[in-house]
Amino acid sequence: MTTLSFKRMMSLLIGLFLVASLICISAAGQGKGKGRKAKGSAMAAAGIVSNPPTLETPYFCNYTIHGSETHYSTVIMTYSRNMPDNGFLGHIHTVLIPGGQVLDKDMQVYNARPQTDGGIPWSFQHQDGSVVCKEMLVSSDKRKVTFSQCSNTAVQTCNAF
Repeated sequence: MTTLSFKRMMSLLIGLFLVASLICISAAGQGKGKGRKAKGSAMAAAGIVSNPPTLETPYFCNYTIHGSETHYSTVIMTYSRNMPDNGFLGHIHTVLIPGGQVLDKDMQVYNARPQTDGGIPWSFQHQDGSVVCKEMLVSSDKRKVTFSQCSNTAVQTCNAF
């Protein structure tokens, strides 16, 4: 075998190896894309919520605790990130009226459950566990939020300004 034939043979083998490698890489990429698309479609079909549950505007709230007299507050809920299974982490800023006492807490909103009237019931909790509400019902336009079944026995209804 001459040197020229050997070089041609090696070039051909290297070329075939490169083509086979590109085909394998391309096939692997297509498989991942199909998997992501299928997973995304399944998540959309399951009713995944990608937008924050409330407006990031002030709400005026009235609430009772232990069935006492009605109290008032303003609340602003902001969201920092999405969590798995329809959840959101964020912050709740509450100012009690009268007096102006400020309560700032990290929060989690989770377990969204679609309703036929377009509103969405969620579950809500302060991250430190001081308050857990089994239901935070948000109207379809997000302008009304009602907290109920709370660990501190509070019932609170909030309307966006």
